[in-house]
Amino acid sequence: MSIQFLGMIGHRLSSETIAPVGPIFDRDYIVRFAQTHEAAGFDRLLVGHWSDQPDGFLVTALAGLSTQKIQYLLAHRPGFVS
Repeated sequence: MSIQFLGMIGHRLSSETIAPVGPIFDRDYIVRFAQTHEAAGFDRLLVGHWSDQPDGFLVTALAGLSTQKIQYLLAHRPGFVS
């Protein structure tokens, strides 16, 4: 039995204590975040998908193009998201 380490990636820097700033789709942040997780040895990144944020497929595509071996899980929500 093996263990996998999963992280979670967003579309820009923000949290419960950090107010979002900058572009809503921060390319530099996404690339840096994905590469940092890969360098730290994470196996996968979870990509959220919400109706009020950039398309999770775009976040996944950009992150995937900037990494070599980390895998991605897209938590899409079927139905109306626009």
